[in-house]
Amino acid sequence: MTSAANAVGGAKRGPRKGGVDKEQILAAAREEFALHDYKGTTMRSVARRAGCDAKLIHYYFGSKDELFAEAISQVMESLQIAQWWVSQAEEGGGGGTQVLRQLLNFVETNESGPAYVAMVRALSSEEQVRQMFLDRITSRVALPTFTSLGLDQVPVRMNLMTTQLLGLISVRYIMKFEPLASMPRDEVAALVGPTLDRYMSPDLFTK
Repeated sequence: MTSAANAVGGAKRGPRKGGVDKEQILAAAREEFALHDYKGTTMRSVARRAGCDAKLIHYYFGSKDELFAEAISQVMESLQIAQWWVSQAEEGGGGGTQVLRQLLNFVETNESGPAYVAMVRALSSEEQVRQMFLDRITSRVALPTFTSLGLDQVPVRMNLMTTQLLGLISVRYIMKFEPLASMPRDEVAALVGPTLDRYMSPDLFTK
């Protein structure tokens, strides 16, 4: 079959050379989710912000759920939490406080911080997206980290860590419960960090 026939037959087209790439779409998606939350964001609105056709977004991500899950997973990966934890463990100290300090600094000072908070808000109500996000974070961040540290019971540890990380973001930035919402970042990190260290302890399930 010729290339012309393929085009007529509806072959799936990829990106144009020199056009908008995947990373630009993800950046546009984070901005849209930050401004309009999950429900108010559409593939077309992301396409307009990215300067591309909505079909290109479907080509890369398939659906809005997939786009959202990839966008928030990429933000989590960019924080390099796994690298922090491994380096702290190798130095013989707990990394919980450092990881939380890094996370809180990101949310409050990085331009992608508002998008991250908006995405966390959506995770509480969008079950399918939540599962996609957990699958990505488990395979890309949690499993490699726990394996490199020789830790067992990965799913349970992951769930426990999530209660702290996402729970803290929800209470501090979404529900804005006082006094936690106004406490200094370093103080919050110092208070919650040891709990994360406990979840990363090799003997968590033996005590």
